Order: sequence, then structure tokens, then C-alpha cells
Amino acid sequence: MDQLKPSDLAVHRERATGGLEEIISAVRYVIDGGIDDGGVLLALETLGGDFDIFRRIQLPFFTHFGPDERYLSQLAAQLAEEAGFPIRTPIIGTFSSTGYWTIPELVTVCLPAGDHGQLLAFPDLVHELAHILLHEADGGLTSRFLSQSIGPYATSLGTVDGDPEFADALHPQYQEWFIEFAADVIATYVCGPAYGWQNVRLRAQGGSDLAKPWQPAKPAPLGANTEPFSHPADNARATVIGAVLRGTGETVAADRIQAEWASLTAHVVQPPPVYEISYPQSVLDDVVSMTLEWCRDGDLTPYADADEHAVVAHIGRAWQLQLADPVAFAANEDTMVGDLRALVESGASTDSPS
Repeated sequence: MDQLKPSDLAVHRERATGGLEEIISAVRYVIDGGIDDGGVLLALETLGGDFDIFRRIQLPFFTHFGPDERYLSQLAAQLAEEAGFPIRTPIIGTFSSTGYWTIPELVTVCLPAGDHGQLLAFPDLVHELAHILLHEADGGLTSRFLSQSIGPYATSLGTVDGDPEFADALHPQYQEWFIEFAADVIATYVCGPAYGWQNVRLRAQGGSDLAKPWQPAKPAPLGANTEPFSHPADNARATVIGAVLRGTGETVAADRIQAEWASLTAHVVQPPPVYEISYPQSVLDDVVSMTLEWCRDGDLTPYADADEHAVVAHIGRAWQLQLADPVAFAANEDTMVGDLRALVESGASTDSPS
């Protein structure tokens, strides 16, 4: 496996500096009179925004890159290789204040500071790698879902919740929601029950509004701010994750996770009727079946077939111990983290002894 050594940062550095050089060239073009006077201010404002993205989002991946970021980048590379993800090796940053996130176009993933020293949240890293996979090797999956599932369903709807434009808003909304759902399916397929448990843990830690896990209950109105609607409802995501676990033979784990989720959300406000229209079971079933078929056709490695020394196997054992004996897990977590880091940094293949 190609490990992300310091010299390998050149690929990411060239991509970042290339983007910066394009901005500088565009600024020179504007200043030299390359566009009409009436468009100068708008063009410079746009280019200023592009530079701000470089300064705030790309540059920190290099200025904060040290031993822990190198380890996490190697870990991501190994996870991707073991899972069969044909993607470019991402660079990992540790300056996030909002959980795990990725910008697939830049091949970057950001984690909160300190997450190199734990194991339980790493299924979320696989979710972010799945976003890169879907960006680079979608293979028509998203377009098939939009045309064969949500498209016909949305067309069948009339006025919903007093909104005659509901159907027109639902179809484009699923262009975002499906990507999140598909990344959940892929991460569950690769990580097994650990992804389901991490999803429950994340929500319990305040990763969302547990009083209303059905939000957003409907798509963003046409022309409205779409940011609050960028991710599908947690309830729907939990349903999808459970269906993937059952579809891959993890029925017992699926039942336990479903019971934990039900307990966690037992006292929530009931969803409005429009929720069931936005997330019909038939569409969620299509999300799962289409994406699972795509995973299998793409020869991704399911959790059940992972080598016992694979990273996801380490993560799975960590979750098994946490669930069986939290005290024992707390006592052994540092050792387990150290063992995984040593394995990853040694460049050992998954069939070598641990």
C-alpha cells in the first residue's frame, strides 16, 4: 500500500497551489481588462470568495500537518484499500469543530482534534471516505436512484402539506439526501454493527436535536436557504442503517441497535404527517437495495469478509468490548489505540500478524 509519507504530500500540495495559481491568474486577467468594467467588481468578489476558501479550508491541512495527521492519513488510506475503495488518498486534518466532514473535490477529510487517540468514532471516517468514493466513482448510482425511485414517486404527488411545489422540491432535495444515505449504506456495509452503534453514540452526544429526530421532515422550499436541509432526518438514517445490517446478516445487532435508538428517542415529539411522505418506506428500501447492489458489483469488502487484522476488525472488537464491559474497554482503550497505530504506521499488510 502506498503510505502517505511527507513526500506524498506533494500531490495535495500541487493540487492546492494549482488552485491558488488559477485564482491569481484570474485576478490578473480581470485587472488587465479581460472583462467588461461592469463585471469587474462581481468577478473580484467571486475570486475573493475562492481565495477565502483556500485560506480557511485548504491551507490548514498543510499548516497543521504533523505526526497525528500523518497517522490518520495513513489510517484512511488503509481503510480505503481494505474496503476496496478506488479513490485518491485523502489528506486528513484535525481542526474540525463540527464533527467529521469532507470536501470530496479537494480529497480532504477533517476530524476533531484528539480523535487520533480513540477508536469508537472511526466508522464515521469510513462514511467520509464513502463521500469521496461516491464523488469519484459513482458509476451512475445517484442518477439511477433519482430517475428510477424518487423521480417517479415525486411525480405521483400532488399538493402536500398545503404546498403545491412540494414534489418539485422533493426530487432535487434527494440529490443531497441520497448521497448521505448512500454513504451510510457503504459505511455500514464496510464497518458492520460498529457504524450503527457509532451513529447512536453520535446522536446521544448531541450530534443532532434528539427532541426532533425527524427533522427535516420535508424538503427545503424552493428558493429557501438549503443549509438546514442538507442532511436527511436522523430517524430515516437509522432506518436505513438497520436495513443494511439486516440485509448483510447482522440481524441480532440490528435489533439491539434499533432498541437502543427507540430508547434514546422514546420521549420525542411525534413527527408531522409530512415526514412519512418525505421519507416513504418504498424510497428508503430503494436506497438500501440499489446501494447494496452497487457495493457488491463494485467488489467492496463487506464487514463479514474483513480480515481479522483489518482496521475495521480492530474497530469492531473495540465496540464489542465497549458494549460488553465499558470498564474493561476504558482500561484497555489506550493499548488498543496504540496497537492499531503501530500496525498502520508500520505499513503492515492485513495478512501479517498483529
